[in-house]
Amino acid sequence: MRFRAVVIGIGPREAEAVFRAQGLTVQIREFSPVTTVAVGLAKKRVLEMEEPPVRPVRLLMPFVLGLWAVEAILFFLAVASFLLGWTRSLFWLLVAASLSWGGLSFAMSLWYLRRVAREGDTSGSLSGLGDIVFGGAEAALVLVAILLAAALVWFVLFIVWLPLVLVVLAALTFGEAWRIYRCLWVVANDTDGLRRAGKGLLDLGAVVSRSWDTYLEEGDRGRAMSSRKAQYRANRTLAVVGVSSLGLMVALLSGKFLPEIGATTVFATTALLGLTSILFVDAVRRLRGLRSRS
Repeated sequence: MRFRAVVIGIGPREAEAVFRAQGLTVQIREFSPVTTVAVGLAKKRVLEMEEPPVRPVRLLMPFVLGLWAVEAILFFLAVASFLLGWTRSLFWLLVAASLSWGGLSFAMSLWYLRRVAREGDTSGSLSGLGDIVFGGAEAALVLVAILLAAALVWFVLFIVWLPLVLVVLAALTFGEAWRIYRCLWVVANDTDGLRRAGKGLLDLGAVVSRSWDTYLEEGDRGRAMSSRKAQYRANRTLAVVGVSSLGLMVALLSGKFLPEIGATTVFATTALLGLTSILFVDAVRRLRGLRSRS
């Protein structure tokens, strides 16, 4: 029986030492904190899986989302050229570019979803793409605009902006924020010794996925659940820090064009950013406390 699990918060050398001490031969694949945050390997839907899928992550997923983000830009430029009365040649050029790029994005998305359905994956952000039924041309246009806008925002926030925010927070927390998002994908062919290995990982302050709970003793299972809850708290606050910091940047830019709106928005987003940054640092402190108590 092949055992698969996710381990967050420690490096491969530390994990290998634990497994080697228990005589276990395992395959370990390491993911950087940037990849962990961008793809969501530390999210609840991944860590609470009782049986993780065969493949840990499809690194093509950010690329597919990037295709849709470019399609969103082309689509809205075509709409703007029509509404603002730009030259007809530019309008039709943008329409042609939008349709061509949209066809490429759709084809890549179908290929990606078929791979996910066949092999399993943890990055199911596009899983509902093929289940949409349009109710008319106008409704279709509105829905397409909403979906493309959502794809653009999702790509900018989670694939581009949030990893940058993590780098900044890592510097402010002297590397602790970086360490809590180190991710290992572990595959073992033998389950003997997993109980002691799981305890060893917890003693190092690691966050282990739910798939490990079957092999842990009651006390260690409680420790694993507590560490996962602390990780989820850090994830939530990091997401809010990303949203508020991106909102602050948008507010600062919009303040040049709409001063009466910009001042209020800048104040509100700055306050939100400050509060959530404090909460994130506290979440990092709690995770570090689990490691210290171990």
